[in-house]
Amino acid sequence: MRLGLELSIAAGGLLGAVLWFAAPILSSVVFHMPALAYLLRIFAVSLPVYAAGNVLVATLTGMNRVATAAVLDRASRSTLVLMFTGALLAVGLSLPALAYRDLSVGAIIVAVAWWIIAGLPWGSALRQTSGPVFGSLLEFSLPLLLAEFVNLIMLRTDIIMLATLRTGAEVGIFGAVTRIAWVTVIPLVAIDASTFPA
Repeated sequence: MRLGLELSIAAGGLLGAVLWFAAPILSSVVFHMPALAYLLRIFAVSLPVYAAGNVLVATLTGMNRVATAAVLDRASRSTLVLMFTGALLAVGLSLPALAYRDLSVGAIIVAVAWWIIAGLPWGSALRQTSGPVFGSLLEFSLPLLLAEFVNLIMLRTDIIMLATLRTGAEVGIFGAVTRIAWVTVIPLVAIDASTFPA
């Protein structure tokens, strides 16, 4: 587990550093919104946090704690986002506050997942790694890393393309509507996940 966590934090940190330094260029040249650089930098800081959270939740799944992982990753994350959003609405919602909300939710998920894993009787055995394990893990993981990176870009292509063609307000409305529309997919995904073996 420690090796996967270190590798994911390193990869997230590297991608975050690239995004941090590329934020002014991306915001002004690609998105034509120089003020967006600040938000991109908050997102850059969030990358290693979310990478660590994903590894820890996957570790819980690998430890046969699937229900705990599902509650932590899906229900708890969504509940925290709704609670923080409600609080932000009460005090006057701002876009940077939403970015900090996501960073805070990611950090809470990491802390809770780490606490759960540390309490498991065989959690300490998973913290030990050896040199040969790293090579085989890296050999197996790098193609998956590339595939997941391409998948994430593919999932956001519509918003990226729209950002170059329309105003920020139109992109924001489109992003909000598509996220709301995804709620209709939840029952379909639940049925799919329950009828097909993993």
